[in-house]
Amino acid sequence: MENPPVNQDELALVERVFLRIGSAETDEQLQNALTKFLPPVLLKLSSTQEGVRKKVMELLVHVNKRLKSRPVVQLPVETLLLQYQDPAASSFLKNFTVIYVKMGFPRLEPAKQAELAIPLLLSIEDSPTSHQDSLLSLVTSVLATADLSNERGRADIDKLKEKPAVLTLLLDFILDLLLLPYGVTWPPPAAQGGEAAPPVPPPGLSEKAVRRALGDQPPPPERLERLKAGLVRFLSLGQLPAGRVAPHLLVAMADTRFTVANLADMELRRLCNLDWEDPALISQLCSLYLGTLVNKNTPPSGPAAPPQEQRRQPVGTRIRLKLLPYLCRSKTAATMFPQSVQVMFDSFYGTNTNPKLKLQALQFIIQIIQHSTESRLAPLGPMVLGVLHSVLAEEKTDQRLRSTAYTAIGRLGQKLPAVISRDLNVVRVLFDALEQEESETGQFVQDTLQLLGPSLRRLDDAQQTVMEALLGSCLERPSARARQVAVQYAAVVFPESHAVSRLQLLLATADSQEEVAAEALKHLKLDGKDVQDSSKAREFPDFAQMITCITRKISERESKKQTTTVGNNVLPFPPTAFAMMIRYLSLCLQHQAAPDRPVSTELVRGRAAGLGAALQSPALAAPVETFLTLTIRLLRASVADAPLFCLLETVAAAPGRLAPLLADQLDWLKTLVSYPRETVRGHAAELYGVVAAAIQDDKQFGESLRLMHQLATSKVLEEQHGGMLGLAQCLARRARENRPPQRTDEVVIQLTADLLSHLESSQLALQAACLSSVSELGRTGPLPVAAGPADQRSPPSLHYVVTTLLNTATSKKLPSKMRERAIVACGLVCVGDPGLAFRREIVEHFLSVSSELDELELQMAVGEALVGAVLGPQSPEAADPWWPAEPGQTPPEQPAGAEPHRPEQLLTWLLRQLLENQLTQTHPKVRQSAAVWLLALVKHCQHLQRLKDKLADIQAAFMELLASGNDLVQEAASKGLALVYDSGDEQQRATLVDGLVGALTGSAARPATQKVTADTKLFAQGELGKDPSGGQLSTYKELCSLASDLNQPDLIYKFMTLVNHNAAWNSRRGAAFGFSSIASKAGEALTPHLANIVPKLYRYQFDPKPQVQQTMRSIWSSIVPESTKTVQLYLPQIMDEVLARLTDGLWRVRESCCAALAELLCGAGLDPVLPRLPEMWSTLFRVRDDIKESVRLAANKTLEVLSRVCVRLCEQQESVKTSEQTLTLVLPVLLETGLASTVREVRAISLSTVVRLSRSAGARLRPHLRLLVPALLEALSTLESATVRHISVAVGHQADTQEAVDRARLAATKDSLMFKTLCQCIQYVDAAEAAEIVPRLSELMKRNTGLGTKCGVALFATRLAAERPLALQNTAGKVLSVLVTGMQDRNVTVRRCSAAACGNVCRAAKASSVEKLIAKLRTWYMEGEDESLRPVCAEALQSLSQHGSAQLKEHAADAASLAFFAMHRQKTTETEAEIARWQEVWNELSPGTEGGLRLYLSDIVPLCRAALAGQSWPMKAQAAGALGAAAARLSAGLPADQLHAVLDALLTALPGRTWDGKHALLAALADVCQNCAAAVPDRDRLADAVLAEAARDKPEYKVHAVVAAGRVLRDLQLDRFGRLLQIVEPYLQAESKSGDGSGDEDEMGAATRLQLQEAAYTALGRAWPADAATQAEFWPRYMALLAAAMPRSTRAHQLSIVTSLRAVVDRLWLLRTPSAEHDQSALTEAANQLGAVLALALETPKYPSLRREAVAVTLAVLRAVGELRDTRRFPVLAAAGALSVRLTPALQAAADDASHDIRDDAADAARLLTKLAQ
Repeated sequence: MENPPVNQDELALVERVFLRIGSAETDEQLQNALTKFLPPVLLKLSSTQEGVRKKVMELLVHVNKRLKSRPVVQLPVETLLLQYQDPAASSFLKNFTVIYVKMGFPRLEPAKQAELAIPLLLSIEDSPTSHQDSLLSLVTSVLATADLSNERGRADIDKLKEKPAVLTLLLDFILDLLLLPYGVTWPPPAAQGGEAAPPVPPPGLSEKAVRRALGDQPPPPERLERLKAGLVRFLSLGQLPAGRVAPHLLVAMADTRFTVANLADMELRRLCNLDWEDPALISQLCSLYLGTLVNKNTPPSGPAAPPQEQRRQPVGTRIRLKLLPYLCRSKTAATMFPQSVQVMFDSFYGTNTNPKLKLQALQFIIQIIQHSTESRLAPLGPMVLGVLHSVLAEEKTDQRLRSTAYTAIGRLGQKLPAVISRDLNVVRVLFDALEQEESETGQFVQDTLQLLGPSLRRLDDAQQTVMEALLGSCLERPSARARQVAVQYAAVVFPESHAVSRLQLLLATADSQEEVAAEALKHLKLDGKDVQDSSKAREFPDFAQMITCITRKISERESKKQTTTVGNNVLPFPPTAFAMMIRYLSLCLQHQAAPDRPVSTELVRGRAAGLGAALQSPALAAPVETFLTLTIRLLRASVADAPLFCLLETVAAAPGRLAPLLADQLDWLKTLVSYPRETVRGHAAELYGVVAAAIQDDKQFGESLRLMHQLATSKVLEEQHGGMLGLAQCLARRARENRPPQRTDEVVIQLTADLLSHLESSQLALQAACLSSVSELGRTGPLPVAAGPADQRSPPSLHYVVTTLLNTATSKKLPSKMRERAIVACGLVCVGDPGLAFRREIVEHFLSVSSELDELELQMAVGEALVGAVLGPQSPEAADPWWPAEPGQTPPEQPAGAEPHRPEQLLTWLLRQLLENQLTQTHPKVRQSAAVWLLALVKHCQHLQRLKDKLADIQAAFMELLASGNDLVQEAASKGLALVYDSGDEQQRATLVDGLVGALTGSAARPATQKVTADTKLFAQGELGKDPSGGQLSTYKELCSLASDLNQPDLIYKFMTLVNHNAAWNSRRGAAFGFSSIASKAGEALTPHLANIVPKLYRYQFDPKPQVQQTMRSIWSSIVPESTKTVQLYLPQIMDEVLARLTDGLWRVRESCCAALAELLCGAGLDPVLPRLPEMWSTLFRVRDDIKESVRLAANKTLEVLSRVCVRLCEQQESVKTSEQTLTLVLPVLLETGLASTVREVRAISLSTVVRLSRSAGARLRPHLRLLVPALLEALSTLESATVRHISVAVGHQADTQEAVDRARLAATKDSLMFKTLCQCIQYVDAAEAAEIVPRLSELMKRNTGLGTKCGVALFATRLAAERPLALQNTAGKVLSVLVTGMQDRNVTVRRCSAAACGNVCRAAKASSVEKLIAKLRTWYMEGEDESLRPVCAEALQSLSQHGSAQLKEHAADAASLAFFAMHRQKTTETEAEIARWQEVWNELSPGTEGGLRLYLSDIVPLCRAALAGQSWPMKAQAAGALGAAAARLSAGLPADQLHAVLDALLTALPGRTWDGKHALLAALADVCQNCAAAVPDRDRLADAVLAEAARDKPEYKVHAVVAAGRVLRDLQLDRFGRLLQIVEPYLQAESKSGDGSGDEDEMGAATRLQLQEAAYTALGRAWPADAATQAEFWPRYMALLAAAMPRSTRAHQLSIVTSLRAVVDRLWLLRTPSAEHDQSALTEAANQLGAVLALALETPKYPSLRREAVAVTLAVLRAVGELRDTRRFPVLAAAGALSVRLTPALQAAADDASHDIRDDAADAARLLTKLAQ
């Protein structure tokens, strides 16, 4: 069946196309045919007719064959691409279309490929996978080489980003290429048959990915390297999202080729806006790291499992080593489960791992532990711990791995204590490792154990038992480090009340290593300091439990024979540890007796309050008995002070109960009484007295007295000392027991007399024992001595005893301790004897010697003695020292029948003496003593009414003392004021407050003026010279105003800061002591007012005075239990106080505020005060310029801290809002105030901060660029060294020197921090910011700023245009205006910088802006009167040609014409560089000199004509030079129209006066005539004009005019020789007549005359006419001039004469066409004349040029004569003879010349001459 006609037509159409394509013979014909017919032919594949389709297939086969052998034939790729994108196209059509797209795309030019790359990429969105792969391969090879940084490329990439699916396909394919190893091959799928195992793809790739990455032909390694490097550059253009390209760059960083890896590393560092917390990015990195994960429970071929060919392998170790560090720095990666766990496991147990990767994996584990929540981490804890265990078990040699693993275990235990507590074997392993590891790794193990310690505090009973055993074994290990950590664990893991751990610590105190023992003592707090923690009460184990624990340990050690032998005694523990156990047991007993009281380790009486009552408990009977047994056991083996004191303290607290237990120890105690150590003797004597007095009957006690007396009378000093103390203690304790013997017994009196016999002993030890005995006896009753006078020594009378005690107390020959004991004894004598007659005498004596009491201890002792004298038996000292009186406890009852003691009378008298006499003295020691004594009276006698009546007077006295310059007096006064206020009732307190307020306001009367005599001592030693004043305001007024604000004036007593107006600063210490005293008692009362108290107190902690600072910190710690929380709570109030007082009038306040602010800023949590950052900066800037140096230094330190804080706030990635707020607040004040400050240090810190903020802020800096950029640019000048500016000004009159200095300044500007910061900011500039920045740039350039700023504006514009051209598109015109302003600056360097910036800016500018710039430059150059602008024009156009050649070429005509005109400026040293720049511009715009002239001549000529028509002579000369050069360089000459215009312009400009440079017009005319002679119109006019100029009188101009005339006449072949000769002949004749003085030397200089003559000879030669008549007319005159001039001329003249003869000889009619009838004689004459001239030249030696030219002319003459003879048969014999006569000798001379060419030519001439003469 036949097809329809239409189908026949369709087939015929295909046939015709086939014929057209087949008949194409050349590549061009084939290309045209394919371009026209290939797309429609492909459409025929969709035909319904089989025949058509077959014919199309035949045609395509033919096309394919033709194309294989013709690689240059182009295909219509664009049309094919549109056809491929047609949605209506069938898949069959697309399959064939894509074939020819693949075939034609590589044939395109690279620029066209780059243009079509992205459109081709966009077409693959819905294409089959095979098409996508092939087209991606095409596109990626183009992307690797194309430049897509231009505007079109950026627009294409923006389109690509609008297609996320396509972008993902591209990035995935690029990633596969980057993962592809070099030299890899992949077998085709057909080769995978049989039983062979399938091959494994390379790391990171799947089978499918390998196949598509390799394509049809695997790329060679070198090509693959270039491809990878190019793709890295494409990814780094900055157009694609940073998070999408980061994985690719990380993979490329691990490439094995350096070029790829280095480039990727550099580009990744430039990704400043990369967010490593992006979950999508982290997920992709994890997927890349792990490959395709398949669940083990998922069937391999199941629907959920990916196909085998798509399963990717994990990446290799190299890539993992690059990926894992970035995962480690990401919090998101650490908390992304289960990927993070899979990464961890695969890093340890996967195939692609090594030790370095395992180390990074351990660091990743630490990040997982640190950032994961406990609930999320808890299920993984055991698994992670197992991984860490396996690392430790497998990696035996890698110490870094092991160290990091140990650290990870510590962090895990910190986060999940249960993981470690469930398996305490971890702790045991760590302790084992502590012994086994090397020293450095062992330190990590130790740190790990220390980290784990706090996490083990919540162990249950069973776990505690295991831990006790573990620590017990560790304490016995040989490793000191293990023992030390075990000690730490015993202290940290268990509470303080845990008995076993405390015992382990006690045992460790005897460790052989000092650091272990010290560590144990530190945790036990047995180092002698007060163990009470002010913030937390200390806990102790139960005493009985502790005793049980120790006894159990004793049994254990004794059973194991782990005992210690000391002498004949066997101890279960080392003596040191045993002693510590006794001390610790004593503290446990103290704590149990009074749980609410602090426990003290000081070995003093009365420290254990309530111990006596506690010992009465039956529950403590057995433990206490054991304690005593243990103590005695230790003491019998090793006597020590502390255990003996503990024994004494315990027995003396309950002698009735415990003394019987020591009944059998009296003999042993007796031996201790005479122990060599004094403290042991004292404790033993007192213990002996306690036991003997409590358990012995009268007879036994008498025997004990006898034994002690026997010792006291011994000859051995130790026995005497101990016996005296024992005797006194026995009597005193017996009296306190109220048992016989009585004090009146003769035995007691005698014994006392024996004791008192040593009262004045020369042995200080015996005297001290005697004083102690008197004190003990006096405390318990009247001294058993008889009455008598003061000198009654034997037996001693009471008066003698008192007198001796007073003398001893005031004797400066005795040690202070001895005097102190005597004072105490005086007071205790008064306490025990109510009827003492010498009580007032004692008081008066102490008052009288107050000025001699130099030491505070003595003054305080006297105070206690005075209290004892006043109160007598009612004194607290009357109580048993081992049973301390409780606060508020009533005085002890007096014995029955005793006369009651009445202290009121003595108290009244003593107060009057202190207030009216002692305190009014000016002697500092008297006032100090009185203050201490008054304080003692108020403290102990406040219950007495007489003292209460005097409270107002006492307060006034203390107020006056508070203003003293003595710290001790201030302390006493402050404490006294607090006690005065607490002692009164409500009515009295109100009165006291009123008085205090009156003293504050000045309404109260001033204290009485102190009397000053000649003997008055005003200052204590060391006080003179101190500055008591620190300013106008006082601390007292500040804190009292605080009390007034609170409406509670009584709080003034809480502060105690009263000061005198002249002692403002020094009073702070007094205020501090008072406040501390009140705060310690009334902390709860102050709590409601902490908001007002804390800010001032916080500031006072940083007072410059160390004493005040220390005191204020003590106060702070007493009222602020948690400093950090309190500061955070009151942070706004503290900040208000500190900032308000930063500018206080007192320099110390300002300095303290600076230090306080620095400390505040170092703390965390500044969000509440973040808005005050500007105020901080501005205020500190002011303080930095303070008059006081210390304040300036403090402000500088605070500014540095503030700078670091602001930078840290800006670096916060987790709080973008805070970072942005900080920048918003801080940058304005830094830029507007800091950088503009006149203080150098302020500018420096401001600049440093701005630079660091700019580096850390990143893209958040964008909103602030409008302020930052102008400020930094201005700072380039303001922060420049003043010295450099002065140097530049000083050398201003020396242009070269100033320019060199300014170049150095410019180099420094480029290298400055400000400019580097500006360069960093450029990357964040977009169009909006540029629109705000550019106007400020204009202001800076127009203002009178410095060189640095103006050059900085130009440099910034250059960088901005180069790096962010798109951002500058809308404002480039304004930037060019800024640069135009800069190019007009007075400074050369500024002009050059501005000009150099134009090129880059023009790249982003609109065409109109570039056009305006070039027009402006043309105007400046052509019309401007400022010569300095012309070099700027050259630099601007040079910059434009270098950086914006495309924009320049759009205005090439204007630029090229100007460049050609400018490059013909007169060349000098100054203009040489400028001309070179113009030549560079011309070369850039022109294809060649002649080609450029043809191209731009129509623009050059009008420009030059305009210049010729102008008024500027140099411009006229320059225009003439340009026109002459154009004419000279055009081989075909000037076009007719241009020639007429040029000649007309030149001839028009020629008339008129002669001006400098006018000769250029003549030279131009000569050049035009030389190159365009045939086309020159109106030649006569031209010749007349030139000859008229030659006739001018100005000699210098005449030289050029004559030369030009000669050239013009020669080139135009005009016969004007006569006129020219007429013009020059006078000057040539003058030369011949110069010998007779007829010249006009006055009018013309000799040098100019010579030049003119030389020019005349040359011009005459050139103008020699062709007309024979003219020659005949002027030949004689001409030759006469030459002959006359030749002998007398200079060599240069001779050379010009001979040279001119060559042209004459060539045209001389006598040598060309002479007449035989008429010219023979003329020829002979001419030969003779020529011979004469030439002979003279030939004979001139040492001037080769002249001789060479003469030889040449001679040859020409001889050849011409020979030619006449040979060709014209002219008789030349006569002429030859004439020549021979003249030339033969000369040629012989020339034949001997040194130059071989002269010799040869002379020989030829001689031969010719000889031949002619024959």
